[in-house]
Amino acid sequence: MNILIAGATGLIGQALLPRLLQSGHRVTVVSREKHKAQTLLNTTSIDWSDLSDEDPNQYDAVINLAGVNINEKRWNSVFKQTLIDSRVDSTKKLVAWANASNKKIRFLNASAARSAYWGCGHQTIFDESIVSQGEPELFTQQLVQQWEGELSHANDNLSVAIMRFAVVLSPMAGALKEIIDKSK
Repeated sequence: MNILIAGATGLIGQALLPRLLQSGHRVTVVSREKHKAQTLLNTTSIDWSDLSDEDPNQYDAVINLAGVNINEKRWNSVFKQTLIDSRVDSTKKLVAWANASNKKIRFLNASAARSAYWGCGHQTIFDESIVSQGEPELFTQQLVQQWEGELSHANDNLSVAIMRFAVVLSPMAGALKEIIDKSK
């Protein structure tokens, strides 16, 4: 398969990319930092501004993992907007670009299950209906609702799947690495 990945320099992307390449897939990475992506990932990389130059008909799948690390810094209003923009805008751009394809494309979009659908009541089942019962209360609920909302613009040529990740733990980066490092 020929696959376009956004967000491949993140924790999940860095784990996924080598496996895709080892399986014989051709991968192109779209990144905010093209040169960093090329150096770090050793694969074809393009900048977001070059996405429109790519022909979506040459791709079989799009994997969207894009988004600034939610734990990168304190959540002030400026950083919250950065979190929104990095997810919503990238999804909007990828959907618009992939919609131009004349063939079926698989479109896998990362999301955040842990923050989107927590319930605030005594229900025993928490699912998408909890968010739709009223205005989301938490910033993360609002973020995911906007993020996934961009997928509603996908046309019939896009086979969309939402990947709702919980907390991702790795000894290489993130919270688990910090815990391991501090416990040594």
